[in-house]
Parts: sequence; structure tokens; C-alpha cells
Amino acid sequence: MQVEAILACDENRKVVVKKRRLMSCRQLTTHARASAKTSDSSGVLMNLKTERYNHHIVHIEGLAPGSNVDKGAEARYIVKLGTDKRILVRAMNIGSLPVNLDDPSKKCCFGGYAEGEVHSGLDSCLSWPSSITNLVLSYLVVKQAQMGDVKVLGSSSSANPGSFYSFHPRSTIEPGTETCWISREGTCENGIAHEHVMYSFGDVPRLVSAVAMRIPSDGPLSVQKFHLEVPNLENTTGTPKVHPRLQAKGGEGARQEGGGLDTKENLVWKRATPDFQMIRGPSGTHPMQEFLVEPAITCNLLRVVCTKNMQGEYDPSHDAIGFWEIQFR
Repeated sequence: MQVEAILACDENRKVVVKKRRLMSCRQLTTHARASAKTSDSSGVLMNLKTERYNHHIVHIEGLAPGSNVDKGAEARYIVKLGTDKRILVRAMNIGSLPVNLDDPSKKCCFGGYAEGEVHSGLDSCLSWPSSITNLVLSYLVVKQAQMGDVKVLGSSSSANPGSFYSFHPRSTIEPGTETCWISREGTCENGIAHEHVMYSFGDVPRLVSAVAMRIPSDGPLSVQKFHLEVPNLENTTGTPKVHPRLQAKGGEGARQEGGGLDTKENLVWKRATPDFQMIRGPSGTHPMQEFLVEPAITCNLLRVVCTKNMQGEYDPSHDAIGFWEIQFR
């Protein structure tokens, strides 16, 4: 993102605009990526050769037997996945979580940068009064996504209702395992699909730093691989915009299911994350598995795109895809 102008005060205390090219926020500040060295904390797995573990948020239980912190990046730790599976991982493959996930009270700016980091970055390269820095920050701070704000706008398809489940996409924001969404039969050929559920955070963009999904561990139609997409609604400076139909209706379209936007809207979508891969848990268990969204995305609309199920590549009769629950934070 290139910013072509900054605010400054002239001698008459009037606000004027000076043209100047600034570094983007990503150049001003970066997320700390410290190696995990403490037990009973959380981190994110990254750069592993076993790709299905990458991006998972894990619990760090402590040093592996025979390892010690003196080995630095090569020290091995025991980490627990959301499925309760434990694996050994080198410190260099465990990243720290953004401050807002460790402490939800911490404020963040567009892109997921900590408010304090952005404040320090602006102060270090610009000579303007602190009052102007604070004013700029007030426009950059964005609220963290909360499930109370989330509404389901629709899905690419849904299975016909059964005796136990309606398979309606709104089931995905209902906690637990009593409801679920599944796509229509024939939408997942040989295990490969491009089915989605669309969500709204209302008329004000929210920061999404993590996404968690629940699947039935024994389900052949369960999602194995998915990613997030957002509408390509950026202007020339890269500033996120509220979709005009939501803006015109004051967000009412996002507050009532099926209103404002639907899956037939001619939107251009872009991928916002890498692939996230679900892992089968022990039979009969259905834990949430959480993934870090990095860089964090700021949006008021997104969709969860499900691209591979668990068993379709082995049995073509498993030709749909679905999950129980989704959470954003």
C-alpha cells in the first residue's frame, strides 16, 4: 500500500497536505517471529515439510526429552494439535501468535499490526505532533472479528434436508455437533470441490486473525482442505471498501440472512489465505482445529472455500463436502 500524502500543520495551524511517498505499514512494522521457548503457551506451526501441519495453532507443552534450549532453533518441543495429537517440532518451526490473539484486549490496525507497533513506526519516521499521530491511528484501528457479528449469507449449494439435519449453511455458525452443512450431491468429484459458504461481519470491516473449523472425524464427506477468499473491492490505494449494496442499506442486508448479497452476486473474489488442512482426530471425537490467518485480513465479507474432502479420492460415491462449525477471531 502506497500512501501519497501526509498531514502536517502549517504556521497558521491549518491542516495542509504534503505530497510524500511513505513506506507501507508492512515496511514500517513486522510481526515478531520469536522461537517458542516456554511451555504452557501457544504458537503456530510453519515451514514444515509435512505440509498438513502448517498454519495450525498449537499448544506448546515443553521441551522434548533429551533436548535443551541451548540448541536454539534446533531445540525440539512437544506440541499438541487441536485433535490432541502430539508431535515433535523444532523451535525454528514454531512461530509466535499476534498480540491480539494472545490478548484480545490489544488493539490492532488494518493488516493485523499492533497499535503500539504502528504508533512507534510513525513516530520514528515522521516529524509531526503526537495529536496527529493519534488521529491517524484512530482511523487505522479495526475491531477484532467476533462470532456475535457473523451472519451467513448463503452457500454455493446445499444437500437436500434429511431426518436429522437441514444441511443449511447457517448451521455452520451454530456451536456444537447438532447441525451441519453439506454441499449438494455431485459437487465433489473424486474428492475435489470448489464449494463455499459466505459470511458477513456487517457494514463495518473486521480483522480476522484466525479461523477454526469442526468436522466429524469419521465423516467421509468432511472437509480435508479449505481456504478463505474475500471480494476484490480495493481501490487504487489499497484501502478496503464496504460493498456498495451493504453501504446503501446501512448494513441491513448483512444482518438478515439472504439479504444484501447472495452467492449469485457478480463479485470478483480473491484468495486471502494458503490452504488449511484438517486432520482426522480419534474416532468419535470432533474437536475444533484452529489456523493462523497471516497476514490477517480486514473485511466485512468473506467465504470459506472447501476444496477437498476426506474420502472422495478413494470412493467416488462420496461426492459432496461439508463441515459442522466455523469460528473467526
